[in-house]
Amino acid sequence: GEPELALRALLSGELACCRTRDGGQAVYAPLFAGGVPVGVLVVERDADEPLSPNQHRTISTVGTQIALSAENLRLLDGLRATFDSAVEAIASAVEARDGYTESHCRRLAIFSVLMAERLGLPDEQVEAIRLGALLHDVGKIGIRDEVLLKPGRFDAQERAEMERHAELGHRIVAPIHGLTETTIACVRYHHERWDGRGYPDGLAGDEIPLAARIVALVDVWDALSTARPYKRAYSQERVMALLRKGRGAAFDPALVDLFLQILEEEGEDMLRLTSAGEDA
Repeated sequence: GEPELALRALLSGELACCRTRDGGQAVYAPLFAGGVPVGVLVVERDADEPLSPNQHRTISTVGTQIALSAENLRLLDGLRATFDSAVEAIASAVEARDGYTESHCRRLAIFSVLMAERLGLPDEQVEAIRLGALLHDVGKIGIRDEVLLKPGRFDAQERAEMERHAELGHRIVAPIHGLTETTIACVRYHHERWDGRGYPDGLAGDEIPLAARIVALVDVWDALSTARPYKRAYSQERVMALLRKGRGAAFDPALVDLFLQILEEEGEDMLRLTSAGEDA
């Protein structure tokens, strides 16, 4: 049967042939990459005569190319997994420095992806936004503990230092090969405001990349919805009222409307995730 012929081809490293029900021939060519079996190429032909040397070479050449392509895809998958693990590790390092926001980056990634998917963005954009949400606060690694961990309000000098984290984060992630402009924009621009009064560049409206507008909105919702040493978690009624107040000022109005709709539909599940983060 077919499984036996495929196995025979792999074990022998040579072509295996059998007749098909319609009188033709099925040729099983083993696929190897770096001496490691990666699959079997099955070629069906109408004739039942032996393969000519030219046909044999053609099948072997095609099989080699397919095997190399399969191996390259496997290596790319491995690199992507390693890359994603590295991003997760960076996010963990940020959260470890600021214990008050444990799991904040991961929640932000989940909720930002939800927004991006609702907007119908392509998969590669959604993934780039997920990475941007995970990395958005990476610049806080460069902020002094006295400022980063201060439980009360900042004075003017401390606020200026804290606001440096967006630019610091941009300097950290910009050289990383594999990060897209979308991801990098989330890191630099997630504190820009719709009315142009944000930082670090004072962008306004559509000048702010869409990905950063998404992360900025979800970032504020998560901060307001979770407890910090200097405040309790706000009720969702108050949080939604503050988001509405920021509509057209701090936030993209269309994104506020969409996010409030998502909260109406999935807010309870989202709040359970925030509570789980606090209890961890």
